[in-house]
Amino acid sequence: MTLSAWEAEGLLRKEEPSPEEIKGFLRKADECIRDAQAGQTPHGQFTAVYGAARFLCTVVLRAAGYRVASAEGHHEMTFRALPHVMGDAQLGRSRAYDAYRRRRSALEYQPVPTATETEASKFLADVQRFRGEVELWLRQHHPALVAD
Repeated sequence: MTLSAWEAEGLLRKEEPSPEEIKGFLRKADECIRDAQAGQTPHGQFTAVYGAARFLCTVVLRAAGYRVASAEGHHEMTFRALPHVMGDAQLGRSRAYDAYRRRRSALEYQPVPTATETEASKFLADVQRFRGEVELWLRQHHPALVAD
């Protein structure tokens, strides 16, 4: 599928982003990353990192001029759109973040599962790398959205 096909299906809609919106989502991602580094339980860390990943993927999608429709599956769509905007090199990350989405759902809505230190740390390390990649991508492809 393509972004325009998802738009035709009503899953995405075109909407111009603003620098304030992009900076706001980046601030939220940074807050989540700081929260994840603050010595929480693995479950709390995993949840915070998930928020950061979602905000960063939202930045990418919004910078491309799209917004996910408010509907069931909007987190999934946010992650699935990543390689369509940033390129096929992000396909693995898109799949990993979608797997983390399903894992988060199990952690949040089932009484038994709990996040492990290893998975929370691995997720955090990737999201920290991705934060830098998003910043660089924005400066290269959408500099007006991150002008100082």
